[in-house]
Amino acid sequence: MKIEEIIAVAFALGLTAGISPGPLSFLMVSETIAKGRRCGFQVAFSPLLTDIPIIILSFILLTYLQNFHKIIGLISIAGSMFVFYLAYESLFKLRYKSTAIPARTGINKYRSLYKGMTANFLNPHPYLFWLMVGIPYLSKAWNIGIWAIAVFILIFYSCLIGSKIFLVLIVAKTRNFLEGKVYRILMMVLGATLAVFAVILLKEGISTLNHLP
Repeated sequence: MKIEEIIAVAFALGLTAGISPGPLSFLMVSETIAKGRRCGFQVAFSPLLTDIPIIILSFILLTYLQNFHKIIGLISIAGSMFVFYLAYESLFKLRYKSTAIPARTGINKYRSLYKGMTANFLNPHPYLFWLMVGIPYLSKAWNIGIWAIAVFILIFYSCLIGSKIFLVLIVAKTRNFLEGKVYRILMMVLGATLAVFAVILLKEGISTLNHLP
């Protein structure tokens, strides 16, 4: 494999991962609308803090554990519970609090970051991505040189985080127009979407465990 292919693959995978719909993306949009772009940025940057241990764990699972699907299934079920909580939290706020967009405060300054990190840790898809796609490409990059691995990771995360930041900026531009009923409806849609992802994760986890020998 040539370095040009490594660059093209890293660009395509990073951009796809950044714009693909999923629990983290919808959490990012929800936090941006509810609390502002600073909180949206925290969610957008959360993969930078979670993916290193995810990559290490995925490498260990791939190298040393034959029945790693059981762990993936359990992660998926745990993730579904957390995403259910995020959906419930969104709908709970709508029901018992004002529908006006909350003002940003210094309270729980990094709460959105912690929520993004937890959502990413408990999402089986990053593990599956690195198990099935990421680590094999890192191995091919290793054959070129360690600098090729650095190039792959730099381009991948630049595209992944960059696309998420771009989405946050777009959503933040419309935030001031989302008040009252419009805000309430949009947050309900986002909460319901998170609930759908929670159901999908739960089904994936149960299905994975049921198909184990």
